[in-house]
Amino acid sequence: MGLDRARIQHANDATYAAWKARDPEAVAAANSDRRRVRALHTGEFVGIPATGRRIDVQGCTFSTFADDGLVTRDVNCWDVRGLLEQMSPGA
Repeated sequence: MGLDRARIQHANDATYAAWKARDPEAVAAANSDRRRVRALHTGEFVGIPATGRRIDVQGCTFSTFADDGLVTRDVNCWDVRGLLEQMSPGA
C-alpha cells in the first residue's frame, strides 16, 4: 500500500480532526518521513577519509505542500553526531 498525496492528506486530516489545531491551514498540507541509512563508509566525508566501517544513521524529513501538491518546504534532519561517531577512530 503506497502513500500518495491523497492518502497523506487524508491521514493528516483525520489526525488533526482529533485536536484543535492552532493553524489548520499550516498543518493540513504537511508530511513527515523517517529515514534509515545503512552503508559502508568507502569515500571521504567532511574531511574524514574512508574507514571501511559500516554505518547506520537515522533521520527525518518534514515537508509542506502547496495546493497543487508541489513541495514548498523541505526540512531534513539527520543524526550527524551519531554518523561522525561511527566513522571516528575507536568506533
